[in-house]
Amino acid sequence: MPNLFSELSPSFSRSAEEGKLTDTRTRSFRVLLSSPGEIFNPQAFIGIYIGQPHPWSADAYCVGVRCEFEGESRMTALAHFDYKQATGKEDNKNQEPSVRPANLSTDTTTVEMPTTRWWDYETNAREVAKNPAGDMYDGISHLVPSTAITLEQYEATDPTRHGEYAGYVNDRPITIGSLTCEKHSLMFRGVSMRPHVEAFGDDFWRGWLASYQFLYRYNEQEWHTADSDGGNVSTSSGNAGWDSVVPLSGFNIINTKHANTEDGALNLEIEEGAKRIKGWTAQTHQVAPGTGGKKMRAMVLVASPEPDGNSSAYQRPSAQPVPLNPDGTPRKSTLAVPVLMFRYRTQPSTDFARFNLRLY
Repeated sequence: MPNLFSELSPSFSRSAEEGKLTDTRTRSFRVLLSSPGEIFNPQAFIGIYIGQPHPWSADAYCVGVRCEFEGESRMTALAHFDYKQATGKEDNKNQEPSVRPANLSTDTTTVEMPTTRWWDYETNAREVAKNPAGDMYDGISHLVPSTAITLEQYEATDPTRHGEYAGYVNDRPITIGSLTCEKHSLMFRGVSMRPHVEAFGDDFWRGWLASYQFLYRYNEQEWHTADSDGGNVSTSSGNAGWDSVVPLSGFNIINTKHANTEDGALNLEIEEGAKRIKGWTAQTHQVAPGTGGKKMRAMVLVASPEPDGNSSAYQRPSAQPVPLNPDGTPRKSTLAVPVLMFRYRTQPSTDFARFNLRLY
């Protein structure tokens, strides 16, 4: 064990590279050895360890130690402790690797997404993308922000166990940096790793540097919930994220008549020996016998082909999807919400707490 040590004058340097200002400090100590060429641990003898803050510069911490013999007699040694200024959350090696917050990097761009809504040019009102007759347009898209997020942190165990969750979305809100990711808006894309060895304090930390990749999507939409027959409709709006919001519509229907059905889209009973809807004028029409509750092709009303101009209604199979109620019946066009928009999750979900991300 050396006899004693004394501190020499400290040194200071500053550098600016690629727009980054970095200050470094060095504390040097002369150590009197008890025998020529004695080998000793400068950290344990002097009491300064990697990761400790500078005594009079709290924003700098020890990142390395160097030791060399002084003079020919080898009875004295010089121990140098290098300190580096912390530059923010991305540089927090003053904490041991197992608790050190993850390093965060992001990259934002825009991607094209399908949409069922747009803004009217004159009124700026947001509405369903449909023509004046109420038929919805297909193939409408818009651009939405998409942010790639990378979190790198030390792991003591192999992180490849998380690979099976690639493609999963968050099943509850999570905050990364200053970004709050709503439910189903953040997707886990995968994890990569490399072996890592680091000195901290008087110990060596052996493990992996794991790099977790996520993709956040902001997709503002409006959707509905309703009873099975299409009543008691409520409207929600916000970031649907990776979920799909689609109109409740189809070429086929469930042939059931109730208060919220568009009767002209049902397969109705026709008059015997004719093609007219039975009881249409008197509003006593019913679904065709034996078809109640069955899956049928949606119908549309057409003009009377009779030369005498009989006003009784006729039907033909619909050439396009018709709005539906949740029970599959055709939805009445005169309702306050003629087209229901439903939100569906298309990716599996999980609690991202399973990744043990050190976000703070």
